[in-house]
Amino acid sequence: MIEVTILEGDGCCPASVLVLVTTFTQMVCFRPKMITTVNIASDKFSQKLKGLVVIPGGEPKQLFRELGKNRRTALKEFVQRGGKLLGICAGACLISDMNLLPSSMKVVNDNMWASSGIAASVEAKLNAPSAELFSAHRAPPQTTHQ
Repeated sequence: MIEVTILEGDGCCPASVLVLVTTFTQMVCFRPKMITTVNIASDKFSQKLKGLVVIPGGEPKQLFRELGKNRRTALKEFVQRGGKLLGICAGACLISDMNLLPSSMKVVNDNMWASSGIAASVEAKLNAPSAELFSAHRAPPQTTHQ
């Protein structure tokens, strides 16, 4: 089973964090760990980080500022060590801005950095490791966040 850690902090939407915790707890049958933006940059914590880190929706500009350069670097190093990032809404914008999107993905509309409150439709398909994670327990969660 993959270890899942969800980011929480001032730039993250509390409702998005709650939906993610609930989804992993109910649909995947385990409670994810939580991490604050302060802990990401600490050497002691970031070296222990593994598996999947989920960056929830929130206020994009505030999330970007709160993470700062050192914490974004820590997330990049986590990915370089084989860790995975999942960005929801503002989290996906952040991952894109950090140039961490796989080459097969592209940003269609990244104007969320300019203003918040933009809604869009997104279609995502699970890759083999993700499908294995969800199929081991139940069907993939169906979650809507605006």
